[in-house]
Amino acid sequence: MTKPYQGTKGNHWILPAIVVATAWFAACAATPPVADSPIAPTADHSRLEDMNQKYSGGRNFCDKGDFENAIRTLEPVWLWNADYEEVASYLTRSLLFSGLEFYAEQRYPVAIDRWERALAVDPGNAKAKRYLARARQELQNIGRVEDGRRR
Repeated sequence: MTKPYQGTKGNHWILPAIVVATAWFAACAATPPVADSPIAPTADHSRLEDMNQKYSGGRNFCDKGDFENAIRTLEPVWLWNADYEEVASYLTRSLLFSGLEFYAEQRYPVAIDRWERALAVDPGNAKAKRYLARARQELQNIGRVEDGRRR
């Protein structure tokens, strides 16, 4: 059985290796983290935390039926990243229900605004298209009634 190579003076390589390793670790500790390092605090990281909080708060508002606060909270998240989790779904739902509330109060221009914004988030949303057409028709009907009264 052969012995592992120990050199002429035994383990003479250990001390220089320890010195090099110690110097390397000291240099790493003294160097600030690189900007895109996962441990480096960055503006993007704090922005992500802010968007996470807004998204979470917006979902809670939506689930509780507070659609105006949900819109106010979710819209900046959607503008920041439209593909972020389910922000588009929650924002669309909030805009649809908010529009329905304004429609029920006969505040048609505000309802139309909400449904147009819902279509900006989800261009294929059939409900928003239907609601928008109905509200525009109501505005036309009101205009005809008012024109008839003036004559």
